[in-house]
Amino acid sequence: MSIMGNNLTGMTLDKEAMQLIFDNLILILVFALIGILILVWFVVLAYNGFKVATNAKGTKSTLLFIVSLLVAEILSKIIFYQISIY
Repeated sequence: MSIMGNNLTGMTLDKEAMQLIFDNLILILVFALIGILILVWFVVLAYNGFKVATNAKGTKSTLLFIVSLLVAEILSKIIFYQISIY
């Protein structure tokens, strides 16, 4: 992926280069779609684990999971930012 990214940024705009860019973009798109599917599958598995661990049912559990996921994401960004400063 890094090689393809470097190829995309370093090419000129002739027809041969445009074909290579198109081929690389298709490959990048395939990897992006696979990554999104894996991310969705991870969230589904995390939600099912949350439901089993808390024995929660209904929309209240769904909202609690969403809020806890967002809070965990925000806290992780803050912590990583603080770590990167030092």
